[in-house]
Amino acid sequence: RSSDLTIDYIGHPMPIADRQSFFRGKYKFTCDCRRCETRAQDEEMLAGDAKALKAAKALSEDLAKKHSVVKRLQSLEFWAAYFKETQDCLPDTNAYQLKFLSLAADDCLHLGEIVEAVHYGSRALKATRRYCPNYLLLHAENLISTGMLHGFLGQNKEAVDYLNEALEILKVTHGPDHRKTQKLMKDLRLYKTALMGGLASRARTKT
Repeated sequence: RSSDLTIDYIGHPMPIADRQSFFRGKYKFTCDCRRCETRAQDEEMLAGDAKALKAAKALSEDLAKKHSVVKRLQSLEFWAAYFKETQDCLPDTNAYQLKFLSLAADDCLHLGEIVEAVHYGSRALKATRRYCPNYLLLHAENLISTGMLHGFLGQNKEAVDYLNEALEILKVTHGPDHRKTQKLMKDLRLYKTALMGGLASRARTKT
């Protein structure tokens, strides 16, 4: 009571019309939060070329009906072609484009293409920061997954940066003693050790 909610019922940023439709369809209520009442950020979420925006909305609705679209998982070409086609039409902060970036990251991970997963995931995270409250649990989970992927690639500095940000969120949403927070702290120490070891090695090489 009288504390901030840190659970997101949606999963990703949505324009107000889509948010209201989602809440009515799944939870049977009309949301009257400040964001819905003021339509805050709708202009940015719907930014871009009108024709491309209409096509993106139609694609979003199609993907919602067919959760595992075969053409998405046949190769990386589907998302590569889509983002090339829309790069000058829709910004990453467009709500539909942001949703597709997250889907592309998941698909690449499913296909074992870690470099591409990090690329799309990092773009999605950067755009998501425009809309997420400071202590949103979903944002922390995205930070953790992207940080771990960077760590898998040996990019320890990026891993530490993402996991540090996630840790600050988990301290609020779960508390410092929660097992999830403690595990993240342990993982973070490992990446920090690896990072310091790499910096020391480079320093020795220069001397």
